[in-house]
Amino acid sequence: GLSSRTASSNFKPPPDEGHHQLLGISRNQLFVPNAIDRDSFGGRTPGTVCGEDGSVEIFLQAEEPTDPVERANWLPAPVTAR
Repeated sequence: GLSSRTASSNFKPPPDEGHHQLLGISRNQLFVPNAIDRDSFGGRTPGTVCGEDGSVEIFLQAEEPTDPVERANWLPAPVTAR
């Protein structure tokens, strides 16, 4: 079957003018096709929802989230076979 795991990672704001960025790629190093045409997520991603302390929680999962904050901070991940 297919795995529909969800993971999230919380990033604190980088010091000075630093920048975080994650790429959503498959094991074959291909970008993951998805409904919002997003292949990376970083501090400059439009629509990012930040916490009160400026941190960003990024949601990595294959299925598109229904929660508006999770969808705004979603980095599509590949569906994996078990």
